[in-house]
Amino acid sequence: MITAGEISERLARQAESVAQKLLPGGKREGREYVSGSTGGDAGKSLKVCLSGDKAGIWSDFATGEGGDLLDLWAATRSISVADALRESRDYLGIAPPAFAGSKPREYRKPDRPPVTRPKLRVLEYLRGRGLTDETIAAFRVAASPDDDEIVFPFLRGGELVNVKYLKLERPNGKKVVRQEKDAEPCLFGWQAIPDRARSIVLTEGEIDAMTWHQMGFPALSAWSGAGNLQWVENEWDRLARFDRIYVAFDADEAGEAGANAVVARIGRARCRLVTTPYKDANECLQNGLDRACFRDMIDAARSLDPKELRSASTYREAVLARFFPPEGEQRRLDTPFEKLTARGVGFLPGELVLVNGINGHGKTSFVSQVALSLLWQGAKCCIASMEVKPDMLLQRMTIQACALPEPSRPFIEHVQDYWDGRLWMFDVVGTAKAEYLLDVFRYARACYGVTCFVVDSFAKCGIDDDDYTSQKRFVEALCDFKNETDSTVFLVTHSRKLESETRTVDKMDIKGSGAFADLADTVTTLWRNKSKEARRSDDDEDPTSPVEDKPDAVWYWQKNRNGDFEKPVALWFHAPTRQFLGNSEANPRAFVGFVRDASPQLGIAI
Repeated sequence: MITAGEISERLARQAESVAQKLLPGGKREGREYVSGSTGGDAGKSLKVCLSGDKAGIWSDFATGEGGDLLDLWAATRSISVADALRESRDYLGIAPPAFAGSKPREYRKPDRPPVTRPKLRVLEYLRGRGLTDETIAAFRVAASPDDDEIVFPFLRGGELVNVKYLKLERPNGKKVVRQEKDAEPCLFGWQAIPDRARSIVLTEGEIDAMTWHQMGFPALSAWSGAGNLQWVENEWDRLARFDRIYVAFDADEAGEAGANAVVARIGRARCRLVTTPYKDANECLQNGLDRACFRDMIDAARSLDPKELRSASTYREAVLARFFPPEGEQRRLDTPFEKLTARGVGFLPGELVLVNGINGHGKTSFVSQVALSLLWQGAKCCIASMEVKPDMLLQRMTIQACALPEPSRPFIEHVQDYWDGRLWMFDVVGTAKAEYLLDVFRYARACYGVTCFVVDSFAKCGIDDDDYTSQKRFVEALCDFKNETDSTVFLVTHSRKLESETRTVDKMDIKGSGAFADLADTVTTLWRNKSKEARRSDDDEDPTSPVEDKPDAVWYWQKNRNGDFEKPVALWFHAPTRQFLGNSEANPRAFVGFVRDASPQLGIAI
C-alpha cells in the first residue's frame, strides 16, 4: 500500500511543478511559491515552501489553512483527501498493483431495515453512555421499531454496506448482537469522517468510535470486535489516505492481541497504540474524562518498538516452541514426497528455497506440484510465473491437482473454486521489475495473508545476466521480505550452460551471482535423466529393464541451513498427470478431492 504520507513525500520532491499545477496564477519568490488563496486569487497570503526539510508545506496566512501538498491538492480542487490521493497518484504515474488475486467475493447489500429515530429506551441508553444527540445523529444511529435494539448502520458514500443490531436486554449479562447475513465486513463510522481528515482513531466497538468522535477525533470501529480482521481486505485501499492510525482497542488481553494483529496487517510505521486508564474510551467518558484527557491519551500513544532490537529473553517461548511445538501447530511445511516427510525434511517459515536446474528439466511443473502440496496443508500461495500465462499454468496445475489427465468438467470447476482464497497469481508474462514484484508480494502478504511465494523464474525479474551487483541486491531483498513477513519463498534459477545436460549439476553451477547459493536457506537442484529418456523407445517398455530401474529425475538437496538433510532424492515422473512421484510403484496423488452430486462439504481437499 502506498499511503498518503508517501504520496506527499513524492509530491514534495517536485514541489515547484506541483505548486504551478495547483496554483497556476502564482509565482516563485526565492524559496517559496506565492499565491493569493487556494482559489487562485491574486496576492501573496498563501505560501508554499519549495526546498529544504519543509518542502511542500504550505500556509494560507489569511485563512489559517495549511498542510502538505496533498492537502493543497484537496483544497484547490475542493475534493476529499481520498480523491486527491487518487488524482495525485495518477499525476505521479503510480498505478495500483496489477494483482491477479481470487475473484472478488460477492456480498449481499442489505435492505434498509425499518427503523426510527432513537427515542425512549434506545435514546436513554445512548445518553446514559454519555453520548450527545449530535454524536448520535452524526453516525446515523437508529432504533428498532420496538425500541429494543440499537441499529448501527455501516455506510460508505451514502451506501448501506452492513447493519449491526445490539439488543438492550442482556440475558446473563451478555451482549446480544447480530449483523446482516452475507453483508460485507467493513468499518463503522465512515459517514462521520471529515473529507480532509488525515488521521483516525480505530476502536473495537461502535460506542467507542462515537465517543472519540465526540471528543474531537475522527474515529472508525472494527467490524466485529478485536479478534476478527476480515474487514482489512475490504478497507485496505480506503485506509491509504491516513498518515496516522491510532489503535485504541479495549484495555484487556483480547484487545491487546487484536491491536497488535491490526498493526501487523496495516503497517507499524503509521500506527500508534493508545492506552486508556479505563477499559475503553466510553468508560473514560463515563468516568468524567474530558477532551484534554483524550488529547493526552493520543499524545502518549506509542509506536511498536523496532523488532530488530530485543532482549534475548523475549525469545524464550519461541525457543521452547521449536523444541516442543504447540499441539495442533504445523510449523514445518512438507514436500509432496512421503519419504522426505518421514525424515522430517520440509520447509519452514522465513526460508528462501532455491530450485535450480537446467533449462527444460521440469522445474515449473515441479514447483507447481510443491505449491499444490502447500495448499493441501492449509497454506496460502502466490505464484509469479513469468514464463507461462496464468491460465495455462492453472490448466496444468488442475491436471496435477485432480491426478487425472482428463478430469470431468464438474471436477475442473470444483478445482477452480478450490483456488479461491488459497491461490493467487502475479499476472505478468515476460520481464517484471524486481522491486515491483516484491511490492506485490508485500501487498499479498498484508492484505490476503499469503505466506508462500513462488518466483518462476529469476531470469524474468528484469536483471541482466552479468549484473551480479543487482542480482545480489535482489536476493538480499527477497531475504529481507521472507524474514520480515515470516514467509516461505521459492526462487527458480537456471544452471549455466554445461558441456552436456546429462551431467548432474550442483550449487556451484547456478547461473549468475554467488549470492544465490550464499544467501538462500535451502539450495536444491532438479535434474532430469535425459539419458534414460534417450534410451527409452516405444518397444522398450519392459519395467524390469535396466533403463526402467533408473529414476526419471533426481532432486538434489545441496544446502539446508535449517536442517541436516543434504542428499539426492530419486523421483519418477508420471507424464499424464505431470506429477513427480517418490518411487516407481507410487500412484499420482489427488490434491483436491471431489465427490460429484454430494453435499458441498464432501467436495473438499483431501
